[in-house]
Amino acid sequence: MRILAITATYPPSTNGISISIRIQKEEFEKRGHKFVVLAPKHPQEISQADVVRLPSLPNPKIPDYPIILPFPSPSQFNRLSRGFDLVYFHHPFIVADLAFLLARTNNCPAVFFHHTQYSDHMTSFIPKVLPVKSISQWVDKQVTSQANRADHVIVETPSTKKIITAKGVTSPVSVIPTSRRFPPVSASKKSLRAKYKLPLSHTILLCVSRLSKEKNLDTLIEAFAAISRPGLLLCFAGMGPDSARLQNLASKLNLTNIIFLGNIPFSDIQEVYALADIFVYPSLTDTQAIVILESMSQGLPVIAFHAPGPKDFVAHGRSGFLARTPRQLARYMQVLSSQPQLLTRLSAHSQKLSQKYSLDQSIDKTETLFKKTISR
Repeated sequence: MRILAITATYPPSTNGISISIRIQKEEFEKRGHKFVVLAPKHPQEISQADVVRLPSLPNPKIPDYPIILPFPSPSQFNRLSRGFDLVYFHHPFIVADLAFLLARTNNCPAVFFHHTQYSDHMTSFIPKVLPVKSISQWVDKQVTSQANRADHVIVETPSTKKIITAKGVTSPVSVIPTSRRFPPVSASKKSLRAKYKLPLSHTILLCVSRLSKEKNLDTLIEAFAAISRPGLLLCFAGMGPDSARLQNLASKLNLTNIIFLGNIPFSDIQEVYALADIFVYPSLTDTQAIVILESMSQGLPVIAFHAPGPKDFVAHGRSGFLARTPRQLARYMQVLSSQPQLLTRLSAHSQKLSQKYSLDQSIDKTETLFKKTISR
């Protein structure tokens, strides 16, 4: 197959979507397929085979996420407008418009990977003085309309499929969880704690996330404040536009046992999971959150909200806990961090559950879907 993937984010940008598309490209190429990525220019980009860069603007809010300008040059458009069997796009709005144009010129189907709860995500950044409800409804209408123009839609979880079909998506929808290869970490917890200057005697709650408003990290910090005690640490791994504000919040609450590790290279992220004891994730707007499977693969029980993504992977009471309120989130952190036997039991089940979601299985399902869509 000859696949043209269109995305608004790609490495060296570091986020779940960009890394997943890079991994898919590598896996499809191993299977003999042509996989061309159309992505925005990035200040730190390096030239790569079959990665075509479009103009972009600096993103003042998230510098690592340049704003794509989906306007190929005449030579780029000539290269991209013929010879592909399928267009595979990862964002709505102007990215989707370009995808439909290129699908038409290639006379091929278009598949939309629906990564985000777009209305919730976008309205989290909108000032409350604006008509948030009307904007949210407009976003839902636009995304649904473009999903219905696609030949097929991919989502990562059953709960996301339920949400988008309730909003009016009538195109065929397949559930294919994103996955990765989760290599075992050979280093001991003692050596990893020493590397990151973290005390071996403490129980570490870890959150791996972009530090931005839509991730609901204020709620986690405030919940942790309610149960903070000696011997308990909350560590954040990641960077983002809210880094300074969240650190100020922790200082304001006198939480000296919150540590911000900063940006962790993707090649090292598994060892950060391996040094922790519990994974905590407060986001309400994800559709999967690959960090949940990453943490489970290292045997971390997960505490999260009962929301799309976490509720599709976490077995409540067996591999972690799903909270419905901030107070419950705090209580589950307190219970799990103070009961070693429960922590051990949930840890073992979490790691076992993660084995159900292999990268090979994810690529197999995507490859089969693409072939069926092309043959129709």
